[in-house]
Amino acid sequence: MNGNYNITILTPLGAEKGTIFLDADGEKLNGILKIMGKSIIIRNAMQVQCIFIQ
Repeated sequence: MNGNYNITILTPLGAEKGTIFLDADGEKLNGILKIMGKSIIIRNAMQVQCIFIQ
């Protein structure tokens, strides 16, 4: 799961493209979400389920 990913988030304003960097450390997930001109830091998130939709 570690790595950089291009993502698209569906918002009320339409689809927004961004990137996410993920770093899994055991059961914890850290990273940075960059979208809509902002960076959101993710710290100590729990890895519950990861679903990739194509």
